[in-house]
Amino acid sequence: MRAKKSDTESWVLRDRWLIIIVLIIAGITLWNSRVDLFPDRFPIEYSNYGFTFRHPKDTDSFWEVGLDNENVFDYTGTIRPSEDRGMVGYSRKGQEVAITWSAMEQVPTLGEILEVYYNSVIVNSERRDREITITRGELETGEVNGHTTALQFHTLEIMMPGSSEPLYAEGYVSGWYCQSTGRVFFGYVFQWNTGQPPDQTEVQALARLNTFLKTLRCHG
Repeated sequence: MRAKKSDTESWVLRDRWLIIIVLIIAGITLWNSRVDLFPDRFPIEYSNYGFTFRHPKDTDSFWEVGLDNENVFDYTGTIRPSEDRGMVGYSRKGQEVAITWSAMEQVPTLGEILEVYYNSVIVNSERRDREITITRGELETGEVNGHTTALQFHTLEIMMPGSSEPLYAEGYVSGWYCQSTGRVFFGYVFQWNTGQPPDQTEVQALARLNTFLKTLRCHG
């Protein structure tokens, strides 16, 4: 006959499960804060135009781009970024990370703010003779420096002039209004691929964006 477990044995088993659950939660917390725990992964601090962020040392390229009055990026270098508008970003191993900002007198709502981003993407593509198709995921919310942000996973399908197959840029974008500086910010992390969308999940894409945004300070 099977012996009945004593109350002591039941409590021991229960305590073991509680310890396991606590360890799992602690592991998730440590993973989510890994940027702060491992600053050697992002040793370089960029500080200019009223904001800061950190980035790896081994970037493939790094850029600062100005915008004209129609929010079109000037890749010729004629227009430099200013505290009112611009874009700063870098690429690394097929990944593009960037932050754009623009001073705005009217404060957009969370529902409106990403439309500013998508309109800019469309205008910039048209100016460079690129055909673009945008596929959007669900609208979500997040947080950066105490600001509530609009978040969205999206895919850009881009046909370059003279190309036979499209380029794909895919990832999350985050948009928010910083009351302290009177500017709208957009941060994004893209994975690039040719011919078909990159092999990534939305969870992976969001983790990449959050890793970047945890290093970002849009005001002092």
